[in-house]
Amino acid sequence: MIQKIKWFIRNYLPKAVIYGIWNTLVYIKSIPARRRFNKASEIPFYLDSKELATLHNKYYTKVTNFEATYKYDFDTLKKRGKDRSYQILKMLPKGGREIITTLEVGCSDGLVSYFFKKLGKKAVAIDINKDNFDKRAIKEGVKFYQMGVENLKFPDNSIDLIFSFNTFEHLPDPNKALQEIIRILKVDGYIYLSFGPLYMSSEGLHAYHSVTVPYCQHLFSQKAIENFIKKNKLKPHNFKGVNKYSLEDFRKLWNQHSNRLKKIKYYEVYDALGLQILKKYSSCFKSKSKFFNNFMVFAIELLFKKVK
Repeated sequence: MIQKIKWFIRNYLPKAVIYGIWNTLVYIKSIPARRRFNKASEIPFYLDSKELATLHNKYYTKVTNFEATYKYDFDTLKKRGKDRSYQILKMLPKGGREIITTLEVGCSDGLVSYFFKKLGKKAVAIDINKDNFDKRAIKEGVKFYQMGVENLKFPDNSIDLIFSFNTFEHLPDPNKALQEIIRILKVDGYIYLSFGPLYMSSEGLHAYHSVTVPYCQHLFSQKAIENFIKKNKLKPHNFKGVNKYSLEDFRKLWNQHSNRLKKIKYYEVYDALGLQILKKYSSCFKSKSKFFNNFMVFAIELLFKKVK
């Protein structure tokens, strides 16, 4: 019954309604933490490193849960590519029928582009790492280029649709990346982005396979986390893999380019994970940002149209 309800919600309720209901429920749940946050001081900046072990033991099952729900096997990759391609098409006017050329940024396996190619689109995909690109996408005819998004080697005004999943929170310079995307996008073309977790949210450090404490990047210093990983022989973590952009930073970025981009769809998704930590250690958070929603918004999904 639960699966049927989820299927109905996913397929029949508008996304704005789904996100609206979810965000409202999480907001209500977050009220005690918000009240504590508003009254909190900005001391301490970090917790004593001894508390890291205690919190890690409390949340260690999160790694297992993540691995169980986000897989990389042959069939799952294909299904995820198909679902994501339809996700974009449902947001585009006329179901994307007028789209001819597509560019996938940070494509990884390239299987979203694979499905666009099967639909008759001219599909191009880029990534700085070529090792994960799936042979099925190559066989279907998707054009792959090993390339960074901050320096796109494509002509101005040449692409109808540029899209990306879970990339913008990793890019060293999101502003430069967006400038390049706008440059090569045709007027009346579309940008679709879906990405998260944002750095300041509960899983923003992307340390799923090492330190599983929600908001650990705000509670403990990098040195304390590195020492904990080393001491417990956990999987090493690349702290430079995320760009540390907050929700406020991304909002400023969109506004900076609002003269050329029109918002067609825009969603910010709240996260309920770690609310007890937010409430209990509110001073650690207040010392990093005075804007509570920086810690609450987990992901962003948007569709922009280039107007000039």
